[in-house]
Amino acid sequence: VCGWNTLDWRPLGVPTGKGKVKSFAPIPKTDLFAAGTGDGSLILWNSGSEKQQEVLRHSKASIQEICASADGRLLAQTGPEGTVVWHLSERKVRWHFEGNGHLAFSQDGKLLAIASYGYLDFWNSETGQLLSTIRTENDQMQWLHFAPDGQTIIGLSGAKHRVVTWKIPTGPAF
Repeated sequence: VCGWNTLDWRPLGVPTGKGKVKSFAPIPKTDLFAAGTGDGSLILWNSGSEKQQEVLRHSKASIQEICASADGRLLAQTGPEGTVVWHLSERKVRWHFEGNGHLAFSQDGKLLAIASYGYLDFWNSETGQLLSTIRTENDQMQWLHFAPDGQTIIGLSGAKHRVVTWKIPTGPAF
């Protein structure tokens, strides 16, 4: 993993841990980005100073993917032991969901979508409640994103090598 300063195109220092960095993501509305490592360390890195600010850890399992909510309040990490949602201002785990896969927060941060092993789960990031599940034909998604319309979620199908979309379920739980 390599980060680049877009002002002068020089490489940024990349966090290191006992395990290799597997993923990283900027944390909106902050000067931080998060890096997930193979040893389960979630490193918060200041992009301005290029210095490690803090290390959060929930388990020793590898962190496969991370994503932050658009308001920078929540950070989700996923790996073999499930998905963890951190409340960043408190530096505490808010929720621990079963399942792992590709992650995406809705624009308002209230929904967390997890695509894995033929299923697309929608979780309420405020309550930790599973709201809905969509079957995705046993396909493993390679990427996941909420569309700007707020009504659609987009995925990149790994097996079928195509972009797929689903309507976001609605109902009383949402």
